[in-house]
Amino acid sequence: MYQANQSFEASVFHPSLGNEVATGIIVVDRSELHFQSEAIVLDIPMHRLRVRVGEGEDERIYFQDADSPEWEIFSSDFTIIDHPLIPQMRLARDRMSRTATKEELVRRLKVVGYVVAVLAILVWLVDVAADMALSALVARVPPQMEQKLGNEALAELQLIMNFVEDSNRLDSLEALIAPLTNAVTLGTNGLKLFIADDEDPNALALPGGYVVVTTGLLNLVERPEELLGVLAHELAHVKQKHGIRSMISGAGPFLMFGVLLGGRGGLVGLLGNATDLVVRSGFSQEYETEADDVGWQILLASKVDPRGMTEALKKLRAHEAKQDLDDDMPQAFNSHPAMQKRIARMERKWNKQMLKAEFVDLSALDARLRTAAGK
Repeated sequence: MYQANQSFEASVFHPSLGNEVATGIIVVDRSELHFQSEAIVLDIPMHRLRVRVGEGEDERIYFQDADSPEWEIFSSDFTIIDHPLIPQMRLARDRMSRTATKEELVRRLKVVGYVVAVLAILVWLVDVAADMALSALVARVPPQMEQKLGNEALAELQLIMNFVEDSNRLDSLEALIAPLTNAVTLGTNGLKLFIADDEDPNALALPGGYVVVTTGLLNLVERPEELLGVLAHELAHVKQKHGIRSMISGAGPFLMFGVLLGGRGGLVGLLGNATDLVVRSGFSQEYETEADDVGWQILLASKVDPRGMTEALKKLRAHEAKQDLDDDMPQAFNSHPAMQKRIARMERKWNKQMLKAEFVDLSALDARLRTAAGK
């Protein structure tokens, strides 16, 4: 409760005082606000009293007489704002409340922004560390283990697909891919090609250098350059060890870090349960995009026209449309990037390509393509 003649420390300013202020007290009664100092006495009737609150870092309350606004009384004692005999204080309190709410909102938004920024940095750091751990673990996988994983994945694939045993067709496929393998080093394991009797046009790369091509793909393409465009993509998967990377990364970053610190025994256990992932799940969109880019470079290094890759993708896209294979699944859940996006990327790469003429003539391999397709 406020007591009679309760005072509040205050100061007064007037242009006649120059840069000086007079220090005194404020006393309030029912009719007037009084300022008293040793030299100055001001009385402001309540009906002429104006009240305002300082803004920003100015934490003071100001009082003026409407008839003499050149005199300005101010106080840093905010307890006066609740004085029941100053009706104008209600508006000042409301204004302060709105300002405080706005400042609190700004403060909270800043805090949220800082937290989001810190979390984003932490996620990025974990991502970078996980990539480094993944690369370190992939480098630890010996060729023998990679070959064993490829053998297991191939055996599982042979349970669900019929493989062509015709040596003439397999030899023809070997001859078709020779322009690529003669120019590119794929790693310590050799390359082994298989033809699967399946009308769905597809190709698959497995650890250990295994590449499986379906009869559907061999029948879909019309020129060796188109088949080599698809095979270059698959060789890129082999070259970049996407199969092994998928197996290891599927375990998650924390398990990867644990295996990295625990030695090769943990790595064997990590890979031992993951062959089904490669056969059935495919590669991530990131790996598929990388395989397109690396495959493009393989084609250029082999002096094979890379437009064959784009033409093959267009044929695969037309096949999907004809078979009504498109579904409503969000693209984020598909392993391959949208086919049309891949085609557009390849066309942009061709438009930016500086050397576009010196490609080998592969027409001599047309007969090999027909033989591999079983025609």
